[in-house]
Amino acid sequence: MNEVGQEKPREIPWRLVGVAVVAVVITVFVVQNWEKTTVEFLSFDINSQLSLSLIVAILFGVALDRLVIGLNRRRRR
Repeated sequence: MNEVGQEKPREIPWRLVGVAVVAVVITVFVVQNWEKTTVEFLSFDINSQLSLSLIVAILFGVALDRLVIGLNRRRRR
C-alpha cells in the first residue's frame, strides 16, 4: 500500500531516450562529414556539403516512414 507522502518511482521514458540517442548519433555523423561534394540526382549535379545532403536524405527517410505508417493505419480502419 502507498502511504501518504511516499512518491511512486518515476519510470524512464525509453522512447524519449531512444530519440535523443538517435539525434546525437545523427548530429555527430553530420558534423564529421562537413566537406563539399558533388551530389548526382537524376540529371542534376549539385555541389553542396555532404552534411546537407545527409540531412536531406534523413528528412526524406523520415517523411517516407511517416507516409507508410499513415497509409497502414488508414488501411487497418
